[in-house]
Amino acid sequence: MRTVHVKGAAPEVDSVLFDKVLRENLHGNFFSVNLGTLHRSLMHVPWVDVVAIKREWPSALQVTVTQKQVLARWGDDAFLTKDGSVIARSSALASKDFIPSLSGPEGSINKVYITYEQLDEQLKILDLQVSKLQLTSSGQWSAVLTDGLVLQLGANDIRRRLGLFVQLYPQLVQENKGNISLVDLRYSNGLAVRWK
Repeated sequence: MRTVHVKGAAPEVDSVLFDKVLRENLHGNFFSVNLGTLHRSLMHVPWVDVVAIKREWPSALQVTVTQKQVLARWGDDAFLTKDGSVIARSSALASKDFIPSLSGPEGSINKVYITYEQLDEQLKILDLQVSKLQLTSSGQWSAVLTDGLVLQLGANDIRRRLGLFVQLYPQLVQENKGNISLVDLRYSNGLAVRWK
């Protein structure tokens, strides 16, 4: 094989590692190179989501790579991707568009992400967004909104509790000019507000 053309937008994929894996698995000529083995090997490179390989006559390969899409930060040192995998944090992504930060005990990734989506959907009516969501080992939920407001949601029935917040928030903001720092929704029949 004389030429390999690699294309695609994949800035998080380690190009040195990708090239090394490519070279190590590129055996044979135009007809005999094993594209299946090459594909499987390239799919194990961190951040690689999709690899498409095709032969180009007379002696080239075209390799198109797509990187995994990030849904959220997970804990202090990883990212949760669209396919549900957790991969090492990349410094390049740290400064990019808004990425929510999620955390929870081991084995809680799906539960935390689903809860994040539900809460974020409920808050859209108020034009608010969750920037951080945490599930503690004792089952307690807390959220920080993009404006810095902290919500203590408790362990049970958090969608109903957030519904109460959504219902009362416009009145709280109007009466107090948005000087709210924390809303504690852990009470069965109400909430507590901490002012700035």
